Amino acid sequence: FGSIRKESDGCVGDVILDPTIEPFLIQHRLRNKPLLPVVVGLEALAEAAASASGLRAVGFRNVRMLDGMLFHSETPVIAQATTTLADGNTADCRLTCDFRNRAGGLIQKDRPYLQATVELAAAPHSSKPPLPHDTSNIPWTEFSYPDGGMVYHGPALRGVNATAFNEAGGWGRIAALPLAGLVGQSRVQGWTVPSCVLDAA
Repeated sequence: FGSIRKESDGCVGDVILDPTIEPFLIQHRLRNKPLLPVVVGLEALAEAAASASGLRAVGFRNVRMLDGMLFHSETPVIAQATTTLADGNTADCRLTCDFRNRAGGLIQKDRPYLQATVELAAAPHSSKPPLPHDTSNIPWTEFSYPDGGMVYHGPALRGVNATAFNEAGGWGRIAALPLAGLVGQSRVQGWTVPSCVLDAA
């Protein structure tokens, strides 16, 4: 955050986004324009919820991407991650940003992009995830990311190695790529969301 302001029922954090230097904007593009990955937006919401509550963000519910934050110029923007503490264990959060035209004129103030309920706890959940389905008899197909398509994922976001499908569902083999490639080494220490893995999922 560039800064964070406490409010009576939560907080507002300023999120500085520079499309010329942020790896997650350089490596995530739509029609060759930087597009904020939802998993990075969720990190901003998780950090705001943790700052407001003093607890850890341990999960998300009711995630809604309301609009894609697309950068039409190289001008940095300041988005806001706003948290309202709903009760002792959850926070209602949203990511907004002023929407401007290419000349910098304001078109819509506080345009909503992402919202979610953040689950909070003093420590991570200790429950074990369910065991995976038996996929030994399902043929796997190697997955490749296109370089020239409408949506571009750079090396830090190419975590899907293979996929498999049958009448019961679908599965993916995902590599846990290093977070530093997506967010920069200086931010890894305080980052909450496993963004590379979650994006691949």
